[in-house]
Parts: sequence; C-alpha cells; structure tokens
Amino acid sequence: MEKTPEFYTTWLDSQKDFLDKLLISQKELTDNWIEALKKIGTMPDSDHGFTLFSLWFTTMLNSMKAFTEGITNIQNTWKTMIKQQMEVSKKITLNLLFDFYKYGGKTK
Repeated sequence: MEKTPEFYTTWLDSQKDFLDKLLISQKELTDNWIEALKKIGTMPDSDHGFTLFSLWFTTMLNSMKAFTEGITNIQNTWKTMIKQQMEVSKKITLNLLFDFYKYGGKTK
C-alpha cells in the first residue's frame, strides 16, 4: 500500500513531463519550419513572375503562422485539461486504495 501512491505519483509526473516535452518539441519544429520557409521566400526578385510568387508565398507563410499559433493554443488547453484530469484521477484512485486497505483488503 505504501508504494502504490508513490508509484502512481511517479507515473503521472512522467506523463506530465511527456506532454510538456511534446508541446515544446512541436513548437520548436514549427518555428524552425517557418524560419526555413522565410529564407526560401527571400530570394531576390528578378522578374514579375517571381514577385507574384513572393506575394503568394508571404500570404501562405502568414496563414501558416496563424494556424500554428491556433494549434499551439489548442494543445496548451488540452495539456491543461489532461493534467487536471490526472490530478482528479490520482485523488480518486488513492482514496479508493486507502479505503480498500482500511476496510477490507488487509493482507497478512
């Protein structure tokens, strides 16, 4: 019984760390991707065809930034909900285990 809460807490902490690292990695990936695309879009304007491409490319890049920011906000909200649910589940589980060992599950 004494090891169960410690195990459960350790398991939940590892899940929280995973969520944090996942979101950080995704943010870094999208930031690097957008920066690389910016470099592609800054090639010199040599003719009118490329100017039209450059305008289209800038519009696409701005849309991608907005999309990435929206997704990041959604993921952060999701992460917060998951963490809150983990805490509630932890309390429920530990209370059930405590009651089980206290009232009926005593081992020899």
